[in-house]
Amino acid sequence: MSVEFNDEIIDKNIDEEVIEEEIVKEDDKPVANAIDALLAVDLSEFKTPSKKAEIPRISKALGGPFVVEIRLLNNTTEENIDKKSNILDLDEDGNPKIDINSEKQIALTLVEAVYTLEGEQLFKKQSLRKKFNVQSNEDLVKKMLLPGERKKLYARYKELSGHISTSVKDIKN
Repeated sequence: MSVEFNDEIIDKNIDEEVIEEEIVKEDDKPVANAIDALLAVDLSEFKTPSKKAEIPRISKALGGPFVVEIRLLNNTTEENIDKKSNILDLDEDGNPKIDINSEKQIALTLVEAVYTLEGEQLFKKQSLRKKFNVQSNEDLVKKMLLPGERKKLYARYKELSGHISTSVKDIKN
């Protein structure tokens, strides 16, 4: 199964962040009063980002396009996912260390962030857990999606959350 996305993102390791440095031109001067500008801005410019993605393997099985919407999660949900994905362990000297279970983090993120076009969280549907004979939402993600599909959908989520590419520009003085 493959999810069609921009080849530039597909071919990159998800853990590898691409940072692009952009130089601000002389005529791109910052706003005079940032606070006043933010107070005057239309709040629709700050709506929660989302992206749609098709999963071709599932589309083929269903006989038509299977499109999902990936929505950005709020900070509390992201923090909870991070906590559930962390593994407390000891290093070789007996000191505590925290490792991240990335597969668990990906699955938990997809459970929360992937919606049907009708607005329902896809991987939280009890009827689908029953159909696919799994007990948890996380297991449903793993049963429905191949590892590469999970990683590609997660990469799309990371783009939405500003972890990849051009979310922040460096300013050269």
